Amino acid sequence: MSGAFDQLSGATAIRVAGKSAKNIADRKAEAVLQEGKANIARAGFASLRHAKKSAADMARIEAHAGKVGAVGSPVFGDIVEKQKEESEIEGLLFGFEGEVANLKAITQSIFIRAGGQLSRMQAKSSARAANLDFGIKIASLGAGFIMGGTPTPKTQTPQQSSSFLSGTGNQSYGRSLGL
Repeated sequence: MSGAFDQLSGATAIRVAGKSAKNIADRKAEAVLQEGKANIARAGFASLRHAKKSAADMARIEAHAGKVGAVGSPVFGDIVEKQKEESEIEGLLFGFEGEVANLKAITQSIFIRAGGQLSRMQAKSSARAANLDFGIKIASLGAGFIMGGTPTPKTQTPQQSSSFLSGTGNQSYGRSLGL
């Protein structure tokens, strides 16, 4: 329903506000999703940096072991293998943290979109209620005409009725007029 009735009842403004709230929520959700994708990219770069740093560290350790003559020893081989395993696990953790951050962003964007949809649905409901309330008010104003009679005013003026001055609360008003 739209048009003059909606504008008079205020429903149009309520619907527009709901639609705006949904659009804002959609934009926020999209921004959160982009941040999640950026988290994955940052984790990938962090993993690459870590791999390069690890390779440099291993080269330095092997160079130092070569100076002292420990390159061929079984203990040194075990240490190098253990260091490589730990470095690989740390690199995988960077990627895992990025994925977790992305999944968190996806979940957050779902909740933001749901909140926007809820706002829009609440606005639609409020607009219907405003239309209904406005329609009831209009119908009650015209009830006397619809029933075939003339509406009776709730308050009467002195010109409309002589019984107005004989009421209990208006006696002083009648005396002031000299009646």
